[in-house]
Amino acid sequence: MTGTLADPGWSQAEDALHVLFKFDAFQPGQEDVLRAVFAGEDVLAVMPTGSGKSLCYQLPAMIRPGLTLVVSPLIALMRDQVLQLARRGIEAEALHSLNSAQENAWIMSRVRTGKVKLLYVAPERIALPQVQDTLRAAGTRFVAVDEAHCISSWGHDFRPDYLDLNSAMRALGSPQVLALTASADGPTRADIVRQLFERRPQVIVRSFDRPNLRLNFALKRRALQQVTRFVGKHRGETGLVYAATRRRTEMIASLLRARGHHALAYHAGLDEAARSAAQDAFLNRDGSVIVGTIAFGLGIDRPDVRFVCHADMPGSVEAYYQEIGRAGRDGKPADTLTLHGPEDALLRLSQIARHDRDPDHQSVETARFNTFQALCTSDACRNVAMLAALGEAAEPCGQCDNCRMGWPRRALGALARALPVSLTRFWTGGGYGLPDPEPTEAPWLLPQAAIPVPAPVKLSVAQLERLNGLRTARRARAQTLRVAPSALWPEDVLLQLAQAAQLDTPTVSALTACLPRAESEALAAALASLRHKDHG
Repeated sequence: MTGTLADPGWSQAEDALHVLFKFDAFQPGQEDVLRAVFAGEDVLAVMPTGSGKSLCYQLPAMIRPGLTLVVSPLIALMRDQVLQLARRGIEAEALHSLNSAQENAWIMSRVRTGKVKLLYVAPERIALPQVQDTLRAAGTRFVAVDEAHCISSWGHDFRPDYLDLNSAMRALGSPQVLALTASADGPTRADIVRQLFERRPQVIVRSFDRPNLRLNFALKRRALQQVTRFVGKHRGETGLVYAATRRRTEMIASLLRARGHHALAYHAGLDEAARSAAQDAFLNRDGSVIVGTIAFGLGIDRPDVRFVCHADMPGSVEAYYQEIGRAGRDGKPADTLTLHGPEDALLRLSQIARHDRDPDHQSVETARFNTFQALCTSDACRNVAMLAALGEAAEPCGQCDNCRMGWPRRALGALARALPVSLTRFWTGGGYGLPDPEPTEAPWLLPQAAIPVPAPVKLSVAQLERLNGLRTARRARAQTLRVAPSALWPEDVLLQLAQAAQLDTPTVSALTACLPRAESEALAAALASLRHKDHG
């Protein structure tokens, strides 16, 4: 383990804070982490988004001898931080796939000759033997692992490349390790300690409370209209919209652009250059809106994000906290909106069953999703419920949708639990800014739950015929696939298709974009068959 006698004194750390980083004082949590680092301890630090985690490794790198290595999963973050450090006259470089082979070779030569103080590297690159040889020869003394929850299969953003970090640390001579994350519950923290550290680390957990974030939840009725209405309230401001699928991000971004927003899609299906271009635009242009999957956002360091909207439900409280935490890092108020509905529950639970073969892990992931559903359907303070799920007690925030509504929302919540689901949803409307009570009983949480929604009372005869035809096609397909009809095509989608004035390809694609590709295509085929019969 790294010794402490050669480390600079604490006064030098404070001097570096003022002189190199131009800060008057440490933010809460930073001093605790840095004192442990300068004492030579390994550390796992769980600190809320916007609390200045990067300072906890950048400052020691500046005043300690030897090379500091930063493992990061995001190229845009590496490039952004290298540029910021260069402006301070600090020798930093980043090894990543967007560099040419010649650029990476030049960086490695600078590392070998001791000209680099701080090196950013992706987890898959540090696993290469030739890279390990160079880093060991360069005297790597301190390793910071950013977004450390990625190492845990219990975490919300598990990345297999992170599993090789423990062996990489041994290959580098077991340097001191600082692991940092903004969101890790008890099981995830325990797994990080087990997977990453050779020595028992000091675990430092700061409060998760973000009092400047206003939490809002709404039942999905017409999700695209709800998203565009919410983003429209923040016209000219920088924000994020999260969606469940790649197709949905493209469609929402296009819709927002049509309404005059500077909106860009971001998802794993884009090539690395396109993703980096979108990130650069988001970081450098005011008023940009990124519509992305969960692939977007890790390490994004823009302080003035004013809103985060979830067009579809996140998979857990941890994921939700991480994503809304990208707003309001400057401490000023920021808005969040999360849309939720039974189709989200069916999609998420089917994903868990399809992709996770470990029964124990399935059980944990399902429990985490159910915990998030409880947050969506709660009539208590959202912030209290969220922090309780993260293991922290809190007082009512006074500014979330439930706190603002007070007794009317609680009364509507009680009504939702007493009346049939369909009647309550129809009566309340469920739009953003209106109360959206939903039941919290078991049927909402079951993978095959069938939650009926009544047809609007003003459907014409032709529209009713179309709706019934789509229901018949859905029932036939469900029998073929041996699943419940509600697991295939949500009733709301069928209602919108039945009411649509035009059924051209763009309209059908937009209304079915929330579905998996196979179901979207099957529904479009069923609709085409009905139209053919009508014309026949």
